[in-house]
Amino acid sequence: MKQFTTLAIILALAIAVS
Repeated sequence: MKQFTTLAIILALAIAVS
């Protein structure tokens, strides 16, 4: 599930930047 992990990281980054 590498794609899911990547999506989770991107989502976390998006929340952190907001």
